Amino acid sequence: MKRIIPMLAALALVSCAAHRPLVDMQGVDANRYNADLSDCQRYADQVAGAGTGAIVGGIASALLGFAVARAGGSGRFDAPATGRMAGVLGIAGGAAHGAQSERQVVNNCMAGRGYKVLQ
Repeated sequence: MKRIIPMLAALALVSCAAHRPLVDMQGVDANRYNADLSDCQRYADQVAGAGTGAIVGGIASALLGFAVARAGGSGRFDAPATGRMAGVLGIAGGAAHGAQSERQVVNNCMAGRGYKVLQ
């Protein structure tokens, strides 16, 4: 478990702006497409999503996990393990939300530049 948290945190901080939307390439100039995609990915890098959301979600979930475990009082809960698990879930949830936001920025940007974004 001790290795999972730093690994998930690192993955959450890696930008998913490398997202390549599925685009109908019929009649599209490949060089222009690549230039537009790079621009749109840079815009998506500016989205305060995956990293910030994962960190805030992880901290909040870990604190909530500790509070719930402590409130149990019967000794059946391992507060540190519960807090770590809640932190992992919070990081994963925050990263997923941030990644979705960045994918949406890339898709919207490409559609705004006239590409037919299929997915």
